[in-house]
Amino acid sequence: MNPDYGVEPFEDKGCCKGLNEVIIYGTSDFVTICKEVYVRTRRVRLLGLEGAGKTSLIKAMLGQLKERNNAVLECIHVDLHGKAVSNGLCYLDSATVKLQDLPLEVRRFKEELQLGMHDLSRKTDLIIVVHNLAHHIPQYYQSNSSEPQPALSLLLDEAKVLCVPWILAITNKFAVSAHEQNTLISSAMEAYKASPDNTKVVNSSPFLMPSAKNSLHPISSTSGDLEEDSFGRAAFHPVNFALSPFHRKDIVMHVEGVAALQQHLHQVIVSNEEPAFEELAREKLSLELAR
Repeated sequence: MNPDYGVEPFEDKGCCKGLNEVIIYGTSDFVTICKEVYVRTRRVRLLGLEGAGKTSLIKAMLGQLKERNNAVLECIHVDLHGKAVSNGLCYLDSATVKLQDLPLEVRRFKEELQLGMHDLSRKTDLIIVVHNLAHHIPQYYQSNSSEPQPALSLLLDEAKVLCVPWILAITNKFAVSAHEQNTLISSAMEAYKASPDNTKVVNSSPFLMPSAKNSLHPISSTSGDLEEDSFGRAAFHPVNFALSPFHRKDIVMHVEGVAALQQHLHQVIVSNEEPAFEELAREKLSLELAR
């Protein structure tokens, strides 16, 4: 509540900071009671290499919400640190994973996840692994393994150890030809060991597909275009050109699959609702006992 007793949107930017307290007053004919309610915004972290499309995916998810319900525009907040609150979730657009510093990236990611185990305001509730369909999957060779594995799998393994759920989001689906899509999608799913139910293919930003143009070229006259007559004046001779080629409009492939991705990640969040409530209750109980 505001000091002026106005109602603030539930998805205020302060929700990104973690725990928030709300007091609900219930009044009957005989008594008025108050109940203190604790709220924690769920945090969804995007993980991907350079050019994977993390930022455009977040913008697309926010855009889907704007188009669906203009009444909640004031409930969307994006700050300068890659945070965006939308529809009850806090999306974290993390820095790009640097392949040249992969061991360091893995260590930092592990520390970040472990920190969330002890501080719910920094807990990662869901990870979206973002892969650009037009990019190759970089492989990493470990000394204790005979087979290479995707570089991002090293970070993903740390999340699996801590039982953090994750989703594979494959972006830029129209950047490859139609007959290559299924093969590349299957290869990405196999590389990251993602099930079909846990994989979503999206086009997070409009993609321009140039149309094939006619190969005809204009034909000019063999005689000169401009000559002078006997009086020294410029005289134009008729020039015959072939018909101009037919120009077809470029095809724009619009945003696709983002709504299905949002629906799926909300389902994953809801499926882990009970453990999250227990974690929140334990933390608040420990704070009360520490007083």
